[in-house]
Amino acid sequence: MYKSKSRLSYTFIFLASFIIVSCASQLIPKGAFVVDRDKPFHVEIPSNLGRGYQWKLADTVNYKVLSHDSKPNIDKSQATDIELFEITTSKKKGSHQIVFYYLRPFEKNIDTANAEKFVKIIFVKK
Repeated sequence: MYKSKSRLSYTFIFLASFIIVSCASQLIPKGAFVVDRDKPFHVEIPSNLGRGYQWKLADTVNYKVLSHDSKPNIDKSQATDIELFEITTSKKKGSHQIVFYYLRPFEKNIDTANAEKFVKIIFVKK
């Protein structure tokens, strides 16, 4: 009887570990936007549009910008404007990064390696 209890304990531990590992892949990272695949979501980024720079989405294959607008930043703490993006993603379920670069859109040779970067974590739930 002692051996069967031991086997039962090991089986339970194995199954519990499997469940924990399976569920861990579905955990939502702290601070992440929770979004649905192919449904619009919004991103707001502080900006200073008067300097000729604006935020540009880095990945246009997995993300599509539906609209891009701006509004004045009311608190004017560090930025005079807020850029507003309405975006959809074709990414599969899970945690992903969405990256924007702060660039001058009229420049021909864009150097993203030295550009300011804004990164937001999203979690696609469906």
